[in-house]
Amino acid sequence: MPPSRCGPRWRRAHGRHPTRCTAHPRGLMTNARTMTDATTPDLDRLSSVLDSDEEQGDWGAAFVTLRTLADETGAAAAQERVGQCLALGQGTEEDLPAAARYRRLAADQGFAPSQFELGLALQEGAGVEPDDTEAVRYLRLAADQGFARAQNALGVCLLQGKGVAKDEAEGLRYYRLAADQGHDRAQYNLAHRLASGNGLEKDEAEAMRYYRLAADQDFAPAQNALGVRLLRGEVVAKDEAEAARYFRLAADQELAEAQFNLGYQLSTGTGVDKDGAEGARYFRLAADQGYA
Repeated sequence: MPPSRCGPRWRRAHGRHPTRCTAHPRGLMTNARTMTDATTPDLDRLSSVLDSDEEQGDWGAAFVTLRTLADETGAAAAQERVGQCLALGQGTEEDLPAAARYRRLAADQGFAPSQFELGLALQEGAGVEPDDTEAVRYLRLAADQGFARAQNALGVCLLQGKGVAKDEAEGLRYYRLAADQGHDRAQYNLAHRLASGNGLEKDEAEAMRYYRLAADQDFAPAQNALGVRLLRGEVVAKDEAEAARYFRLAADQELAEAQFNLGYQLSTGTGVDKDGAEGARYFRLAADQGYA
């Protein structure tokens, strides 16, 4: 089985979550079948083959069958899953241009997850020529279907003026739409803006609410931000032990700033039992990522 790209280091490096990470072909194949409303004898036949592949844990055979499903039925959800496999090298060699082709097929059928992924590919030049304007077009198509990850990504574009005229009010509106659907990164982004009063009225209490919502979904930057406020007693009552708990949650996801902050607390005995050796270990982990 190919190595997983689903861990926290991968997510941070890409600034996003992969569409779906699975540790076994069963999850990948089942999702492809359940997300499509196509019902034909061919699909029934392919489903039986998939069941056989899944029993054997055969990624390669599962991918071939999934690609057949996508090619024979044109089901957008299946096309997206093929694109995912090709992008992540699951059951096949990584092939970013082919991944983009399958995702474009699904995106042009109006499938929001593929519109989002293709938008990111166009931003990054992942298998396609970079095109920020076209990226925004696909992100907007997905965002206007209520796809939270696209709403957050479109918010970033609008706030930065990337591929579209800069519009802070509209960017923040998309952040809020995504945040209120429970999207952790959007909750964090909106909290940061509320805390700083950048682009909207400063509201630290509301910022804390969104930080907590994101932190409770294990979003490491939000956990670290909460830890900082608890350690300093900003907006909330000072609670050094609770700060250490949040720092540890984020540090264990390899967030360098949280590793450094936890190292400080351990080294000084702030809110935790003093442990110089463990503190030094976290300092080293942060330093190994270039944080000092």
